[in-house]
Amino acid sequence: MGSIERLNGEVKRRTEVVGLGASPTQASE
Repeated sequence: MGSIERLNGEVKRRTEVVGLGASPTQASE
């Protein structure tokens, strides 16, 4: 279960960083 939480956090962090440049990943969500 810890792996899922860790992965979720990584994705969220990545989305935040990429969100600065309008990323398709954020729009897809």
